[in-house]
Amino acid sequence: MQTAVLTATSDLRSAIRREFEAAPADALFDQNFIAVIIGRSPRWVENSRHAGHGPPYVRTGGRFVRNKHGLVQIYGGSARYRKSDVLAWLDAQPRFRDTAEHRMALCA
Repeated sequence: MQTAVLTATSDLRSAIRREFEAAPADALFDQNFIAVIIGRSPRWVENSRHAGHGPPYVRTGGRFVRNKHGLVQIYGGSARYRKSDVLAWLDAQPRFRDTAEHRMALCA
């Protein structure tokens, strides 16, 4: 039973990766989809969006409202991630040869 679940999950991840690779550069994806692509949880993607350190995103839908200062604010809508932005973000992430190099970078 456990093996069947792992296989189904692995098959789903493979299908998601194939769909991402086949999509045009301007295609938009939701956070659950992007979580699979970058190897993180959907919660991490959401939290990093709020903290401002994850992949860049666009907001689709929602309402535009002027506040009392005349600035436009967006309420509601959905966060979507453009394929080209996600690939650029991944490419900009630091690369390490081993865990010791990673630890040294964290201490610096």
